[in-house]
Amino acid sequence: MYKIIKDGAVIVAVNTPTWVKLQDNSYFGLCSEKEAQGIVVDGKVYSISGKTELDGKEAVTLCNVSEISYQLQLKKENSMTANYVVDLDFRLSMVELGL
Repeated sequence: MYKIIKDGAVIVAVNTPTWVKLQDNSYFGLCSEKEAQGIVVDGKVYSISGKTELDGKEAVTLCNVSEISYQLQLKKENSMTANYVVDLDFRLSMVELGL
């Protein structure tokens, strides 16, 4: 699994990235990971940091991760967020009650 990171934030995690390279005719074509100059996310081509820079394309960084560890990380983050929201709701309720 690959985390695709732009400006320090994960924009998507995918098992099978869509690898592309710039063809002689100035269009992007599908290719192998080894040949790739870019990656497609939601129909948009991004340049891959550390590879041949693609003019006019925003750069992303790829991070190869274990799918299981990534899912566990997301679960932990979601749990922490849910606990915070519950705690915040509780505190707001206490304030509304004047406690």
